[in-house]
Amino acid sequence: MSLPDELHLEILKYLPAHPKVLIRASAVCQEWRRILRDPRFLRLHRALHGEQPSAAAVGFFHNAASGVQRRFLHIPRPDDPSNLSLPKKYIRGWKFVDRCHGHVLLGSGGSRPRFLVWHPTTGDCQLIPDIDLFLPSKASGNRRNNAGLLCLCDDDHGEGRRHMDCHTSPFRVAVVFCVPGYKTACVFSSLTGQWSDDVEPMVTASGLRPEPCAVVGSTMYQLLHDDLVLACDTDEQTLTTFQRPKGSHARLLRADGDVLGFAMVLGFTVHLWTRDAAASWVLRNKIDMAEVLPGLSTAPLPRTEYRFSLMPPVKVIGVVEDGDGLFLWTMLGIFIFSPRSKEFKKVHKAAADMEIVYPFSASYLPLTWNHYHYLSDGRQQKRRRTTEQL
Repeated sequence: MSLPDELHLEILKYLPAHPKVLIRASAVCQEWRRILRDPRFLRLHRALHGEQPSAAAVGFFHNAASGVQRRFLHIPRPDDPSNLSLPKKYIRGWKFVDRCHGHVLLGSGGSRPRFLVWHPTTGDCQLIPDIDLFLPSKASGNRRNNAGLLCLCDDDHGEGRRHMDCHTSPFRVAVVFCVPGYKTACVFSSLTGQWSDDVEPMVTASGLRPEPCAVVGSTMYQLLHDDLVLACDTDEQTLTTFQRPKGSHARLLRADGDVLGFAMVLGFTVHLWTRDAAASWVLRNKIDMAEVLPGLSTAPLPRTEYRFSLMPPVKVIGVVEDGDGLFLWTMLGIFIFSPRSKEFKKVHKAAADMEIVYPFSASYLPLTWNHYHYLSDGRQQKRRRTTEQL
């Protein structure tokens, strides 16, 4: 006879506050998976283990079009059958754009994009209303844009409380548009369900780089060409630019909790910068990856293989949300690397079109549940799959 839900909640709340443990618990059976998805479990687990979820990355999303069947890859075991799956109607035509505190932002379309906020923990999908933004029609062929997801769990927003449960926290989606000669932006708020008025356009000839943005506080930062960074303040509804350290193959990131950081690679060396209170860039660390990764210095260079001919020897392709982990592309494979501990782990082979990944972490994750039974010779046979692969 099955235990009452209340007893299950009381027992399972003592599971360690680590994503890997909770992932495997959710894959034990349908009943456990249902309990772990229950908002009551989250409240009890947070109350016992603390408000802040573990920041350990448990996997990453990607938009690679070839060579990789699944668009979510589990880090501890890349061949793990567990998966995070979008509803069928959102699988085709949508690409991953950003993620924040257990939410995932996807975009569809080109010059006038549509956006979707997905919460893998609950399975909820919120389709954002169409953007009502005037852009000159003559620029439609040259229009570029990028978007960022901002979770507002640490703010009051006039409601007199803190949104410590990120599953119900309000959020914003900031979209920056690049048209010939100027930049503009607009911001969607889940509190109002509407897009803001157009942000005052800023005249600049610098183009928008294809790298993902970084979010610090209420500001979205986006790389531009000419060694510039575009800052979109979603509170003040303003756009500004400032210089960044010179270098290519770079990524912006949120470092040390609430500071803008910058990671770039010169040859085999990763350079880590932070922007201080005086708005100056400070070089914090230099790491020679040829000394950290055995065999990297003697591996074939990317230019020797046509699939990788445009790639550098080392490239930062993703950043863990707290900035303490970098995803690095090399000819030896894709690694997650901790600059503080110098620890690394290979998470995937070198893939030709996996140049951007979106690391995902959450306090707990209900995964695709696959049930196995064992044959007489000890082999596993899949009996049931409840959701599809993404």
